[in-house]
Amino acid sequence: MTFHPKAVRRRRHIRHFYDACGWLIYGYAWVRVFSRTPRIEMWSFLLVFLASVALIHASALAWIGHNKRIARRGRRGLSTRYTSPKFQTDHLGRPLRIEGQSPASGELQVSVVAGKKIYSPAAALVEAVS
Repeated sequence: MTFHPKAVRRRRHIRHFYDACGWLIYGYAWVRVFSRTPRIEMWSFLLVFLASVALIHASALAWIGHNKRIARRGRRGLSTRYTSPKFQTDHLGRPLRIEGQSPASGELQVSVVAGKKIYSPAAALVEAVS
């Protein structure tokens, strides 16, 4: 498959032609709607629409300015940096103790002894075959 600049240009022109036809149909439909709409409704819609556009642009500019100020200070991304969790205590504040080969073990036994939560490898299970 080879690259043909003329074919790409031709496809682009065809796409632009279809886009223009679509916008013409869209514009014609709105002209028909506005011709049947009372003038007060058209002006009120236009006022609300322009106010919305202005508000959206103002909020976008404020957000961009805010991000630029953060970047200028050199603190970009530091406020939400991930910190690895500390596993010294559980959610209830009990100290955790991990024994021996517990991390590599396929099955764990969890027990609480004297206010400490202890993780230890489970004893071998004997399955009774009936």
